Amino acid sequence: MGKTGVTIQCGTETDADRLKRLLDLHNDRAPYPLFSVSRQNNRLRVESDRTHPSDDMPESWIAALSRTIADYIVTEKERDMLENILRREYGTYDAQERAEIIRYCHPSAVASGSAPSATAAEAAQISSSARMRADKIFAAVRSVLAEHDELHLEGLARFRLGEYVEVLREMVDYAVDEYVMERQYQEFIELLKYFVSAQEIKTGAVHLLHGRDSEFALLDEQLRPLGTDELRYNATELSDQELKYEDMIVSTLITVSPKHIYIHTRDGDSQIIRTIRQIFADRSLLCSQCTVCRSVLGDARPREPANDVSKLH
Repeated sequence: MGKTGVTIQCGTETDADRLKRLLDLHNDRAPYPLFSVSRQNNRLRVESDRTHPSDDMPESWIAALSRTIADYIVTEKERDMLENILRREYGTYDAQERAEIIRYCHPSAVASGSAPSATAAEAAQISSSARMRADKIFAAVRSVLAEHDELHLEGLARFRLGEYVEVLREMVDYAVDEYVMERQYQEFIELLKYFVSAQEIKTGAVHLLHGRDSEFALLDEQLRPLGTDELRYNATELSDQELKYEDMIVSTLITVSPKHIYIHTRDGDSQIIRTIRQIFADRSLLCSQCTVCRSVLGDARPREPANDVSKLH
């Protein structure tokens, strides 16, 4: 019985080489060879390496080839597809802006689960999302290969991957929204930094206590409550007013205009702490191991090296 197989037409010879490498890799990792692959220009010929009781391609062979093609599209072609959608639907952004936007929806190596500054949970979510997208492609490719012995990849993307392309379009919309908000946020931070730098220093130091349950308190240089009780806030009581809550803390610090802000916290990565450090720059000092920290925050070890501000005053 002759071998069964399909012909795959890729966009370019480079595309064909990349897909061939993935197919060869799949074969190397399989318990037994499923197919052989040859290339001529931008066309691949993929043939089954096993004999089967019918002239139809076996289900396992279709599945293996379909999965590899789906993974190829996600890892090798998805970024280009996202850029094309962005260029077509948001034509006002220049090349540099488009590159920044794409990072929000398609960080480098997104399909392998890694991304710039991604936490372990975020990386796992990225990997899961990429797999769900690959599953949509897999179903479409498998359907085509079950009926035809030739596959045109560009035609597949144009006519058979509507559901997948719609997911990409939603990713682009989300990325644009995130980019716009981040740009507005950074512009606002720069404005506040300029305002702070132009202000006169009104007091020597302020201590910002960031305690358990996201509780904040502002103290003066003698560790006395700053002003009135209205300067003590609790985020858990303002869960639906997070932005206003952050604004109150920042606004108070700008009004007081201290020469130094000593931030006592176990969570230096929280949004409000990062915002304060951006605005006040070298006037802010992060601490998690002084006597104030131990009395307010407990004896937990700091997550990262920090200053002991008790030695500074």
